[in-house]
Amino acid sequence: MARTERYTAQEMIDALERGYTCVGAGQLLGCSAETVRNYANKYPTVKAALKAKRTELVDLAEMSLRRAIMAGEAWAVALTLKTLGKDDGYGESVDVRGHDGGALQVIIKYADADPNVT
Repeated sequence: MARTERYTAQEMIDALERGYTCVGAGQLLGCSAETVRNYANKYPTVKAALKAKRTELVDLAEMSLRRAIMAGEAWAVALTLKTLGKDDGYGESVDVRGHDGGALQVIIKYADADPNVT
């Protein structure tokens, strides 16, 4: 006997519209977030709805980050410079390259080594 699914793809999309996330949609439907993710993996329309909601959340977060930057909040300024400004030299890591951006040659000399050997 074929197993029928508990929800339609459209019901899942509607729940994502109201719940924004897999957890929120799952709570609205009475299922787990994993079930919502499974539907997204199975149905391209559900996957697109989930992606759209995540994009919307990121947009909201960016607006909040912008407000924090404009208010001069140090954490927001630092986060922005470390991530979006890293190509301008604000990252925490150091990019070390050799001559003209090529490979870096590292020579290790030991204090007790023969000074005539390089």
